[in-house]
Amino acid sequence: MKNITTKKSEMKANKSFTTSIITILILFLTFLTMIESEASVLDAERAAALIADQGTTVTIPNTYTVIGDSAFSDSSLTSITIPNSVTSIGNQAFSRCYNLTSVNIPNSVTSIDWEAFYGCSKLTTISIPDSVTSIPSGAFKDSGLESIVIPNSVTSIGSLAFRNSNLTSITIPNSVTSIASEAFYGCSRLTTISIPDSVTSIPDRAFKNSGLSSVVIPSSVTSIGSEAFYGCSNLTAVTIPDSVTSVGLDAFKNSGLFGPVLDATGAAALIADQGTAVTIPSTYTVIGDLAFFDSSLTSVTIPNSVTSIGNQAFSRCYNLTSVNIPNSVTSIDWEAF
Repeated sequence: MKNITTKKSEMKANKSFTTSIITILILFLTFLTMIESEASVLDAERAAALIADQGTTVTIPNTYTVIGDSAFSDSSLTSITIPNSVTSIGNQAFSRCYNLTSVNIPNSVTSIDWEAFYGCSKLTTISIPDSVTSIPSGAFKDSGLESIVIPNSVTSIGSLAFRNSNLTSITIPNSVTSIASEAFYGCSRLTTISIPDSVTSIPDRAFKNSGLSSVVIPSSVTSIGSEAFYGCSNLTAVTIPDSVTSVGLDAFKNSGLFGPVLDATGAAALIADQGTAVTIPSTYTVIGDLAFFDSSLTSVTIPNSVTSIGNQAFSRCYNLTSVNIPNSVTSIDWEAF
């Protein structure tokens, strides 16, 4: 009985020892993997070391697979060569690199994170490889980007992706099914754009204050968001298909579709010229938001050319006693009087 008991105890001890060895090996291998993973990420400290060693024209060593978050953010970088070993570019990796003029993105890169090139004001052109599937939020916001060809691999364009950039032309493929809000907001030099028939909606403020002069909305689109084309003063021609069943608030407000807008500056000039009894010239078709707000106006004559009166257009005109609104006016906005 003693021998059997002893053998059983030895077996248990051996098994426990083997389990402990395996656990230690797993932990050690996990540790090695973590060390290797950390070593392959180019972080801000290592990026600064590369600039210190190579100057402002940097070639990233192929030992790195990831350009980390904010790696080169706010640096003096002027050009960068990214090796084929890199698969992802972190958020704000090159943000506010105001002197960056040249960057290559190899086909190995599958992921570009938000605001990666935000504020790169001297970066005028870039090539996106067909390994990338989305243009993230704010990717080229406030950049100097003038033109870009989006590859067929991309299915979505994020919010503020090109906001306030210098885009003059962009090619959007049929693979893109989603354009997020404010994607092209403030692109004042963008005069034309072709919206592919893979897109089903134009979101809020998508092209607000852009330089578009004409746009054809495809029959795939069912809705146009609020302020989608607001302030597009050069926009004189829009084709809207029968498929569109919803148009958001102020979608085309203050655009060229409604002719010249009488704004606060123009209204003040009329009062300065005519006094407090004003006759609005027939060259205006819209009385803009806050046009005569808080003014000394006593009476106003609105011509038949005017079709809409903006919000708070005559708000707080305490001395206003007389106003005519012609039949041509089809829209009076909130708190107009």
